[in-house]
Amino acid sequence: MATARTRRPPPITWIFTGKWAPLDNFYIAPIDMPGIGRCDTVEHAFQAAKATSRRYREKIRLASGPGQAKALGRDRRAYRYRRDWERVRFGVMRTALEVKFATYPELLALLRSTGRREIQEGNTWDDTVWGMVDGVGQNWLGRMLMDIRDNGFRIVRPGEVVA
Repeated sequence: MATARTRRPPPITWIFTGKWAPLDNFYIAPIDMPGIGRCDTVEHAFQAAKATSRRYREKIRLASGPGQAKALGRDRRAYRYRRDWERVRFGVMRTALEVKFATYPELLALLRSTGRREIQEGNTWDDTVWGMVDGVGQNWLGRMLMDIRDNGFRIVRPGEVVA
């Protein structure tokens, strides 16, 4: 039987609302993404990085909101994806997250305030790669956030990030 000492706190799960909303990729926190430019959200940067065409990358980067950026980025009929996308997508996400938290110390403080709790990207759109649905999924977004929280930056040097 678990005691109060050994009991783990419940995971932090979010879906765009509440205290943890700033951890989400749709949260408006403009970043200067290497190779892409100024993006309103991590979602804009991630989706724009898929495009091989500069014109379409700009269309995604300048989308009116993260939902529109995601829709444009997922439309494989409209443009060509990078051939290496499946291989590089995790590095692209990690870079965008590091830029976000290096740019906004208050968001990094919020991330660190989660302590040792597990962070799960909960969703209702069946994304079991980046998040979890009903407790099932690879939770790569949550894993990256916890790694940044626990181990710091690996790609970005915070002093080099321009707010």
